[in-house]
Amino acid sequence: MRTRAMKPMAIKRSSRRHIRRYVALALALVIPTCWALSQWPPVAWRLKALEAEVRDALFPHPDTLPTPAQVPQIARMPTATPAATASPLPLRPSQTLEATASPTARPLEPTDVPSPTTSPTPTLPEAATLTGFIHQYQTWNNCGPATLTTALTYYGRAERQADAARFLKPDWDDKNVSPNEMAAYVQQLGYGVTVRVGGTPDDLKRLIADGFPVIVEKGFEPEPDKGWMGHYLLLSGYDDTQGIFITQDSYLGPDRRVSYSEIDKYWQQFNRLFIVPYPLDDARRVESLIGPENASAMHEKALATAQTEAATDPKDAFAWFNVGTNLTALGRYDEAATAYDQARLAGLPWRMLWYQFGPYQAYYETGRYEDVIALAHATLNVMDDLEESRYWLGMAQLAQGNTDAARREFESALAFNPNFAPAREALENLP
Repeated sequence: MRTRAMKPMAIKRSSRRHIRRYVALALALVIPTCWALSQWPPVAWRLKALEAEVRDALFPHPDTLPTPAQVPQIARMPTATPAATASPLPLRPSQTLEATASPTARPLEPTDVPSPTTSPTPTLPEAATLTGFIHQYQTWNNCGPATLTTALTYYGRAERQADAARFLKPDWDDKNVSPNEMAAYVQQLGYGVTVRVGGTPDDLKRLIADGFPVIVEKGFEPEPDKGWMGHYLLLSGYDDTQGIFITQDSYLGPDRRVSYSEIDKYWQQFNRLFIVPYPLDDARRVESLIGPENASAMHEKALATAQTEAATDPKDAFAWFNVGTNLTALGRYDEAATAYDQARLAGLPWRMLWYQFGPYQAYYETGRYEDVIALAHATLNVMDDLEESRYWLGMAQLAQGNTDAARREFESALAFNPNFAPAREALENLP
């Protein structure tokens, strides 16, 4: 029996219908799958990293922050103010400051400042290690939440980085969580916390030896082509016989052994800041180990260290930056601005103002609004979702009488981080 052959046109139409069905089915499956994978932290992290690489390739930026428009003479080191008369850092800049001419800083002179004394402590053991941590590898820009919640697992807390991130960085892509934000998260969990600068290796060892894990804020260069960035690192042990700290690194992994010299090299880049969370009942123990909280004395001590380092190596941009940061905290803004000028001349990494904001305040308080604007634009041109830079740009624009522009910057800051109180307060105070 013979069968009738199908006409060629019919075959073509049938094939096209099947192809359309297959394409529609593939799209229906592939698009949701790709979207779901993009929300999975390991994949999302890689996509964000790729996005950053493409952006840097298409829109290259300078490796350092811009230098001052008016280059000052190389300054000498600032004379320290006695701790008893130093002014503490205000929580937010004055809203009533009037614009003034750019100041001419007085010459800066080296000095030795006696460190504040603390109660004698027992001789340190040559090694100590804390255990019981549940390590977490960080997701995208999440070293703050990951490191903090890893530290809190030592005390039996169950929170993980995603829990902390909802409080610390409402904008998933936020590049920085400040030490004060970290402290606020610890406090709302019902724990005590202290944030100090000007720490020493012995401070870290004393705390660890007495059972307190310590978080340090530090510079970070994990890969040569990624450039300098900031990082939080948890210290869980030390060993003097090997000259190493034992670290829980959210980026590189758990139980890493890092030399004292490497830790201090990068810790110096953040004014040797450290964070100690602890149960409330242990407040006196912590104080006995590192002394009472005294902002003026702490910054005077850190200033003396930074002065020495800048005098030893005048090309050390981080040392000059620390001089400026401590002077800003002490309310000595003219001298701080001069120190920040020197840091910029020495060459600050382009990401510097993602993490530390002292130059904004020092230049703002001395009426150098154009410097604030120049630094903010240089930073935001590379990464626009930095609420601190948006805030200070708005403050400088407001000081110059540009209320509408300031309002836009404050609103942008709050769009990235609705919990950023300085921008909210500034917006509420606008005429």
